[in-house]
This record gives sequence, C-alpha cells and structure tokens, in this order.
Amino acid sequence: RGKGRWKMWGVPKWVRLVTIASLALLAFGPRTDAQTPPSAEIYIEFVSGGFIVGAGVQLEIDETALGTNAGLYIGSAGTISYSFGAGSRIFGTGQLQFSLGSAYNLPADPVLDCPVLFRPRFGSQTVTIPDGRVFGAEVRTYGIGSGTSITFAGSASIGGDLVAEPSGSGTQNYTFTTPGSTLTIGGALRYVGTSGTFNFNATNVGLTVACGGIALTSTAGTCTINIGTGTWSVDGGIDL
Repeated sequence: RGKGRWKMWGVPKWVRLVTIASLALLAFGPRTDAQTPPSAEIYIEFVSGGFIVGAGVQLEIDETALGTNAGLYIGSAGTISYSFGAGSRIFGTGQLQFSLGSAYNLPADPVLDCPVLFRPRFGSQTVTIPDGRVFGAEVRTYGIGSGTSITFAGSASIGGDLVAEPSGSGTQNYTFTTPGSTLTIGGALRYVGTSGTFNFNATNVGLTVACGGIALTSTAGTCTINIGTGTWSVDGGIDL
C-alpha cells in the first residue's frame, strides 16, 4: 500500500488476522522511504488477532536480489497469537524483526535462515528461546527503556553473530536456565551498545559456549558476563 509498503493495524473493536496458508515462495522487497532502524517492505502490526503461516510455506527476504533494506516486521501494541506450520521457513539476507509488546515464546517453527532482530514495541519485551532453536544468521537485540530480556530455555545455535545493543538507559539480559545447555555462535558474541547495560547470566547451569570470537568493545555502558561453571571455547579474537 503506497511505496510498496503493506501495513496492517488494528482498532480495539476488531480482531485482525493474517493467514498465509499455501505459498511456494513469498518474496519481500525493499522499502523506498527511509527507516533506520528498522527498514521493512512488509510491515504488519496488530492490536489483537494473529499471524498464521501454513506448513511448508517459504518466505524469502532477499536484499541482494531485491535491493537494500528488505525486511519483514511483525509487531503488536497488544497481545497476539502467531503460528508457523511444520517445515515453514523464512530465509534470505533481509532482516526479520519481532517487535512485540509483551512476553512471548518463540515457536519451534519456522526455520530462521535470515538475520533476526528482537526490538521492544514499547519499553521492554521478554522472549523465551526454546531448547534446540537454530538461527541460521545473526541474532541482534536492541533495547530502549527497560530493554529486552532473552531467556534461553535450553541449547541454541546461531549461525552469525549474537549482538547485544542496549540504547539509552536500556538493559539487555541474556539468561540461561537449563543445566548442561550448549550455546554455539558461528560468529562472535558482541556488545555494541553506546550506553545502557548488558548482562549475560549463566550462573550455576554449567553452560558450554563455542563461539568464533568475543568483542565487548563498547566503553560507554556496563557489561557483565557471568560464565558460571561452564566451558568456553573461542575460535578467534577476544576484545574486552
């Protein structure tokens, strides 16, 4: 709707529902108007309702083929339901952003082979990552106000960097709750906030971490890494 942008928003009297039931491939292209961050061609925002993707659906977000700033934004000012069918997949070089206003559990599906951003819709959001969740590319958390809290309920694998980016007085909390879990980061664990606080808490769970580097280079904020009794294997540089 206008400049290639599709936006849905709800009115409290109504329930909005988006269903993608059966598509071989849905490709998202770039926006032409500036929005940094984030940039999104497909922008879906709800007051209530849900976002449903059927089994086997392939959603492509491809900056290389479709231009810069391609992305998919899913946000809510309230509480929504969303589900992705078995075998569904979101992939490409464009960014998938979850910007929901309340605590939610990331579902086991879809396969996420694209950069993922968790960004609060308002002051904060709490996200639970299920055991065994695989991210094929970078995962970034951006926090304003009270920030973003990520709870890892088990092991997780991230194909690119894991990036904490608090802003202002924001706080980023990564918490690991399951003993014996493993965190594999193909890139580096990075803290890039220009202010705010980043807490990595793996106390008393025996977390095993394998990553391609550690870059805690911000000097303007506060960074605390509680590694507990686990083992860290770093296949690359360490910059504290």
